[in-house]
Amino acid sequence: MLKKLSEMMSDDDSNFSTLVTLHIDEINIFARHLFRSHKCIFGPAHNERNSLADSMLVFLMSTLTGKKLSINLCSKPVKKLKNECLHDLMLKCLDKATECNFEIVPIIMDCHATNVKVMKKVLILTNPVMNNAPTPVARMKFETSFMHNNNERFIMFCVPHMLKSFRNGLFSSNNYYQYPRLVLSTGFVLEAGTCTVSWVRKLYHENCEGVIVS
Repeated sequence: MLKKLSEMMSDDDSNFSTLVTLHIDEINIFARHLFRSHKCIFGPAHNERNSLADSMLVFLMSTLTGKKLSINLCSKPVKKLKNECLHDLMLKCLDKATECNFEIVPIIMDCHATNVKVMKKVLILTNPVMNNAPTPVARMKFETSFMHNNNERFIMFCVPHMLKSFRNGLFSSNNYYQYPRLVLSTGFVLEAGTCTVSWVRKLYHENCEGVIVS
């Protein structure tokens, strides 16, 4: 089915492209058995067969050029996903996409700790030149791709998720930050001082609730 789709997209009269992005993400689901037609039972986790899945791991391909098209390459119900399982599934998806003549340029995932471990694994262990670097951090500074079956694969974090993680990190921090004296266009003057990001969030919510009157 996937190969036939690739052949159709490669046709000269098609406005689709087989140049794609591979998105990897998890979707939270209810941990329960769900009975459907054709005697299918949904519930057991792919990585822990004796447990109910609490999330769906999705590998989604999206076209980079031409008409926009998204293809669900693989979906697995999982529970407490380990980086070894994610790593194996990712490589299998790459093999399947290559076999069907899709060219995956970037692999994009969020900043979850499991994804970080997978990224470190493919960027460090599959690149022998980088093993000479003094520390894992130093190895991570320069590599953005890895070789798999003689194909170069680029891998990166999803930018919106990076910004979200940065925001959450600031909000959960109690560190104090210094700010300069500010003069706004309205004439309001804010003298130099210190504050925490949590105060900014509190000020925002109080303003939304109408506690602060300008």
